[in-house]
Amino acid sequence: MIVEDEVIVAMDVQQRLERLGYNVVAHATSGEEAITLAMREMPDLILMDIKIQGEMDGIDAAARIRATHDIPIIYVTAFSGDDTIIARADGTIWVFNQTLRRQGTALFN
Repeated sequence: MIVEDEVIVAMDVQQRLERLGYNVVAHATSGEEAITLAMREMPDLILMDIKIQGEMDGIDAAARIRATHDIPIIYVTAFSGDDTIIARADGTIWVFNQTLRRQGTALFN
């Protein structure tokens, strides 16, 4: 499942995943929608942007999902400027951001 409010970015990620043989079961653009879709679809993995539409950000949505379901969540974000936000994401599996891409490591080629 992809949680990304920029539709073009979400479509690009989905196409890349599908070319690699993965099935994307849902796409959410807000935290509220992400929670609803995660409960209904029960994905094997969620790729979650931190800065998304709606009243809650990706970190809050991830916390709500993880409180009731053991679904792994990977943050995929271009946001890396505020250590406070990154610290809020602590306790998750990975945080990918554009800094990694600049260092030569990319989630997707």
